[in-house]
Amino acid sequence: MADIRYWVWLSEALPKGSNTVNVLLNHLESPQEVFRLAEKKDEAIKRLVPQKEFVGLAQTSLERAEKILESCAAKGIRVMSQEDPAFPESLKQIYGTPPVLYIKGNLGDLNADPSIGVVGTRKSSELGRKATGNLCYELSRCGITIVSGCAVGIDEYAHRGALKAGGRTIGVMGCGLDVNYPAKNEELKAAMLRNGALVGELPPGAQVEKTYFPIRNRILAGLSHSVLVTQAPVRSGALITAEHALQQGKDVYCLPPLEYGAPRYNGTVKFLRDGAIPVYDASDILLEYYKWFRHRLDLEKTLSVIKEHRGPMSRGTETGQRKQSTSERAAASADRESRRASPVLPESVSGPAKSLYRVMGQEFLPVEELARQVGLTVGQTLAALTELEIAGVAQMGPGRTCRKV
Repeated sequence: MADIRYWVWLSEALPKGSNTVNVLLNHLESPQEVFRLAEKKDEAIKRLVPQKEFVGLAQTSLERAEKILESCAAKGIRVMSQEDPAFPESLKQIYGTPPVLYIKGNLGDLNADPSIGVVGTRKSSELGRKATGNLCYELSRCGITIVSGCAVGIDEYAHRGALKAGGRTIGVMGCGLDVNYPAKNEELKAAMLRNGALVGELPPGAQVEKTYFPIRNRILAGLSHSVLVTQAPVRSGALITAEHALQQGKDVYCLPPLEYGAPRYNGTVKFLRDGAIPVYDASDILLEYYKWFRHRLDLEKTLSVIKEHRGPMSRGTETGQRKQSTSERAAASADRESRRASPVLPESVSGPAKSLYRVMGQEFLPVEELARQVGLTVGQTLAALTELEIAGVAQMGPGRTCRKV
């Protein structure tokens, strides 16, 4: 494992959100090798990065990273590099993976625990805040981690809803974790640390900069299995988070505008028209999460909430299926016939792909769960899954799930 100093150095040497981190680590063995080549101004590294970013690599000292680590140790801030087993695998798959995360509190197991990013406007209405708090309360008590940005308005009520339920909530910060911003939410952040975490990619002492928040939102989306937008104007940072989620292949949920025709709150309209999942109550989200994450949810509470909003579930729904129409049953029958004639697993696929195929079933399961069963990293599992998809024997589903076909 590389010296953590070099990971921090790399984080400071490149602009936040830059995908050059991914490019360099795809070509070179470690941040330490990047440092060595940058220090020598080696031509090999010049060919991999834009000139402006090469200057940053060449001019950033290792001493700067050492001072950051000293500050973190003094302030109780954990520094987690990409090599750490607890580093969220989902962040390794995004554009601009952060080299390190700074963490206070308990991040939990985001490689396994179901989570949802909840975002919206700072200038929210009373109705929007109440709806957000109530939704997050119900989702949290069913076992879903609430991820948001600790801002005033919608973010604040997302966190408060989770805390009221006694659930886990994570705040993705747009400044150093020791910076008191926003000051109004100082008490909220302290409460979050008792059963959750604050996380970010900025070192201690980094002050708030307006330009950083849109970049920060890729991490918020990356830490979440899906994103919920509850209330936002047409121009809003919350919508940037939703766009990141879509680019990362994740579901986006939206509350229809709570005040008809109000321009300040029409930001979700575009996403709803483009196919986002509309949310009228918590069951709209829980029914989806029940399909993919029921092994990680509190089933009794989940089914209770769904029953409260939807009435008793049919036996099929309780196993993650909704009642099929006549045409759907006919299609399912044809699909079963097609599967009987489907090709067997080709001998040419790799050993990891064969191992993955052996543990896959006909139901969609999270990639993270299958990775644990096979003993592979999520990255290795995704590579094996690609082989199986090309071979026509596996299928990806929503929320990074997969099954045999």
